[in-house]
Amino acid sequence: MLNRLKEFADAKGLTAYALWKSTSLSEPTVYRLYKDPSLIPSGKVLEGLATAFPDTTPNDWLKFDRDAA
Repeated sequence: MLNRLKEFADAKGLTAYALWKSTSLSEPTVYRLYKDPSLIPSGKVLEGLATAFPDTTPNDWLKFDRDAA
């Protein structure tokens, strides 16, 4: 499992800073997830993303990769 937060932000034209400001999440959490796709967001983080981007689903932020498992 990998997080696709940077890929998601890039597709929306958001920097890590803009992504953080768009959410209720802590700055360190957003930056860590943005920089390291191997980190998996907690349920609380997924809820924060869903609130900030209601037109998206966890499939937009996560990817299953058998090679990374």
